[in-house]
Amino acid sequence: MQELEMLEVVDEEDNVIGLETREKIHREGLLHRDIHLWFITPKNEIIFQLRSKLKDSFPGMLDATVAGHVEPGASYEETASKECKEETGIDIDISKLILLKKMKNESFDNIKNNTHRTMDRQYAYLYEGSINNLKIEKDSAEGFESWSIGKLHNLSEKERERFIPARISKNMLELFDKAREVAANLSFSFRRFEKRDEEVVYNLHVTAMEQVGTFIDIPELRELWDKDLKNIESVYINNNGEFYVVTLKDKIIGMGGIRKVDETTTEVKRMRVEPSMQGKGIGKLILDKLIEKAKELGYKKLILDTAEKQKAARHLYETRGFREYKRGEIAGQETIYYQLEI
Repeated sequence: MQELEMLEVVDEEDNVIGLETREKIHREGLLHRDIHLWFITPKNEIIFQLRSKLKDSFPGMLDATVAGHVEPGASYEETASKECKEETGIDIDISKLILLKKMKNESFDNIKNNTHRTMDRQYAYLYEGSINNLKIEKDSAEGFESWSIGKLHNLSEKERERFIPARISKNMLELFDKAREVAANLSFSFRRFEKRDEEVVYNLHVTAMEQVGTFIDIPELRELWDKDLKNIESVYINNNGEFYVVTLKDKIIGMGGIRKVDETTTEVKRMRVEPSMQGKGIGKLILDKLIEKAKELGYKKLILDTAEKQKAARHLYETRGFREYKRGEIAGQETIYYQLEI
């Protein structure tokens, strides 16, 4: 007897409230978790998966590159990675997933005459390979098709009939436009800080702090507080730490480092992103890379501090597992101290 697939049922706030069979969830339109992953190409194309005609819902229609239910106990990102491997054969770097939107989604299946209700996370991933290299999952798909984002805004009625309606809704077209903007800025790379970067790194530090209103322009204090930025190699790199810069077309647009506190603890410092590049997931990539480096260097705990007013930074740290352990004040600014066990 085939084991029934169980999925988590969630409420409007995405809290798990129970387990039900996949069949019952679909039949009764119960709210559950899904992911949709969209491969976007350097040519501003979205790659769609052509569903198998044997599918029990939306057979033979164009769907997201990757889609799947979040299994009980799994995270959205873990699901995206797992489903991507199964449906395309591609191993993706989770740190390069770009979260486009968290959304509640509803779609009506004319074949089965029921409504799918999901708490959905929509991700973009810059795919630079050939569509011919994508593996077709047996019995689930018939192939892949690439469509330019511009064309998706101007589909004929006949063309629209080929897509699952929810995948080309007004909201989704807006997300594709957002994905295009993100992809245009994803051709960046990480490298270790070099001495020639010193002036640019310091200027980025000042610019980023000014942008959030935390820069204190008192020369005596700046000389004290910023002396590590004049000695990055000795303070960070040569002292069981690391310091990365992020470049886009050879221009430094982000940075961050970890420096030794003691044998088991390292401190995240100087995470900065060029203001014009913020909101594109670069800060998340820097933090994830620093966490991985800390593990590689044998540390067991990371600590960091940030101004209370830096809401976006605090949200990033908290979503990556950092927990507040104390508060204080630095030069009149309320400061929050975080730690993460690794």
